[in-house]
Amino acid sequence: MKEILFTGKIPITSSNEDIPWQMKCDITRSDDLVEVRLIDTRDIFTFYVCNLSQSDFYILKREQDLIVDYESFIPILVKLFHGILTKRLFALFSKETY
Repeated sequence: MKEILFTGKIPITSSNEDIPWQMKCDITRSDDLVEVRLIDTRDIFTFYVCNLSQSDFYILKREQDLIVDYESFIPILVKLFHGILTKRLFALFSKETY
């Protein structure tokens, strides 16, 4: 069963006109998988999905020298998106990252 951890429309900052100013974001968790979905609010057929399993996370942790474990990472990820939603943080997309 999927648990919804976050859902909301987050503001996007970009100088590129092709990048939407807002994306719908959903973060869900099921068993050993966290899924982040970003959906273009202007075109629902444009979306990005990232699935992160516990084993994927530990590869990422090793490659990027992260200092948290998987169970601590998930609330930090959700907190990051809440920060973007409340405009305490901002999401910056460039042509290279879009």
